[in-house]
Amino acid sequence: MKAVVIESYGSSDVLQVMDIDIPRPSAHEVLIKVDKTSVNYADIKNRQGLKKKIEGPTILGLEAAGTIAEV
Repeated sequence: MKAVVIESYGSSDVLQVMDIDIPRPSAHEVLIKVDKTSVNYADIKNRQGLKKKIEGPTILGLEAAGTIAEV
């Protein structure tokens, strides 16, 4: 699947579109087949390191619309 990923803080230059493995849902989780998503202001703050500190690669896109694919 495609994902917008950051590996370090910075300007929009740190955004990477990557192919990653489809995640497997754990107990009490669902897997959503995303039809639409966005990178919004909260993601911009995350990318700049102003919201919460992240360690390692992080997938951006806090909002999504789609259908449940797996329970």
